[in-house]
Amino acid sequence: MRVSDYVILDIETTGLDYNNDEIIKLSALKTWNGEDDGRLRPIFFKPKNKLSEKVIAITGITNEDLEKGKNVESYLETLNHFVRDNIPIISFNPKFELGFLEKYKDKLPNLFTAPIIDIRDLAKEVLPNIKNYNLKYLLYKLNIEPQKEELLEIYNVYEELKKR
Repeated sequence: MRVSDYVILDIETTGLDYNNDEIIKLSALKTWNGEDDGRLRPIFFKPKNKLSEKVIAITGITNEDLEKGKNVESYLETLNHFVRDNIPIISFNPKFELGFLEKYKDKLPNLFTAPIIDIRDLAKEVLPNIKNYNLKYLLYKLNIEPQKEELLEIYNVYEELKKR
């Protein structure tokens, strides 16, 4: 599925376990008719525990970044409003993103009723003969400059895949 109206969703977490780990960052970008229609600036959430060195290395997020972080629940209404109109949600690994948001499903009806597009699945369809489908390798194969924010990398990869 290739669309021009969509929301890109990206989250960072303290780990991979939906039950025990926490969301520490959420960002989203909406396009309408193929044009940037707004962005939820990255929102940091304060976890119960300090980040491990491994999480800091993987995400680039520090404990200092999270000191003034919000509570995830205080942000759900904003996110639900942002993803309205049943436009597709695009993510690099939507099962992961939605897995962490599942516990808030009743407060995010717009998110959980929207069509979902997985960048990896689209890349496998468009580029069936490459050896790897991680985001960094897709950037390399598509000749896309890495960005400071993964959200923008996902956006750039999706837009490039749409052209092919």
